[in-house]
Amino acid sequence: MTRFPLRRCLPVLLCLLPLFATPLRAERIEVGGDLYVSDPESGATPPAPRSLFAIGFSVAQGAEVAKDAHIAGFRVDMSGAIGGDVYAAGGSLTLDAPVAGDASMVGASISTTSRAVVSGNARLSAGTLTLDGAMEGVLLASGGTVTLNAPVAGDVWIAAGQVDFGPEARIGGILHLATSNRPPIPASVVPEDRIIYEQLDGHARQMIDHATGDWSRPGPWTALLGAIVGLGFFLIIGVAALSVAPELTERLRMRAMTRPGQVFLAGVLGLSALVGLIPVAAMTIVGIPLLPLIIVLIIVTWTCGYMLGVYTIAMRLFVNFGRPGATPEGPTLGQKLLVLAGGIVVTSLVNFIPVLGWIANVVIMLLGAGSMAALIFERLFACPTER
Repeated sequence: MTRFPLRRCLPVLLCLLPLFATPLRAERIEVGGDLYVSDPESGATPPAPRSLFAIGFSVAQGAEVAKDAHIAGFRVDMSGAIGGDVYAAGGSLTLDAPVAGDASMVGASISTTSRAVVSGNARLSAGTLTLDGAMEGVLLASGGTVTLNAPVAGDVWIAAGQVDFGPEARIGGILHLATSNRPPIPASVVPEDRIIYEQLDGHARQMIDHATGDWSRPGPWTALLGAIVGLGFFLIIGVAALSVAPELTERLRMRAMTRPGQVFLAGVLGLSALVGLIPVAAMTIVGIPLLPLIIVLIIVTWTCGYMLGVYTIAMRLFVNFGRPGATPEGPTLGQKLLVLAGGIVVTSLVNFIPVLGWIANVVIMLLGAGSMAALIFERLFACPTER
């Protein structure tokens, strides 16, 4: 049986393989002093002698990190001191520890406490951004609502729908403020002569209103009809895949289910390679006629990857919880189609959740696309078997 030799073709990503190439269980691996934590459980991460790489649904970084921290998860709590830079992404992020370097974070909600002193620059973007930790460098902040209640030694750049300043807010440099309305800024925060306003409701807002002002929202029956047509389209693809190539479909599903981290990484790389073909083909005379084919291939990969990802997650739930004791081969074709239809409906509803819904659907798509890409990589780079 051949194995997926990802390290052969992607040596630059060797440092990330211990993080992604893990089965459906928590893993903690230390390589050269760097700590890799995949799918951490409720307990906090242990101390990292060098850098920390952590990913999971809920990540609790509770011990000291000697150098940089790279963290991603739906909920991220950082309470251990970080000796270098911090890079974090997720749904809800909380920073409750000093950072010796820069802080770069993006999420649906970000909050920093008074203990979260950032010695370098801070680059933060979120729907709701609450800053109670001091920053000794420059602050770049964007979001729907930004609340600054801490001193900032350098310049501050804020772009937000609403901006609030707390009693502890102090700005040592120039405040660049882009917002729909000018909020009252006390002189204790920053003098008026060090404030530069950029209004969002000027020419740019007029252009947006002009481009979308004539758009009409579809009625409820139109939306329902569109949902039914979309569900029927996906079910037709599901019937074709499960009827024409059932063994291949199940093989791809099992690969995505047993090695989700490795498959997800393969999906990112495979889709990136396809998208990268567009500028490469456009730069050559011979490749220009292939552009429509490349675009169609990207759309097909996205659609099939999404279908396979939904089928993988929905079938896992069905086998493990819906039919206790059943084997993966147990469900009939009709049951598989019902499971697929239910998965499509649920993921479609999840897509309406701001930010997180879109992220979840992209992750599902990359899971399925990665399973297909991993199979292709295995065929391309597999070692010849000995006779």
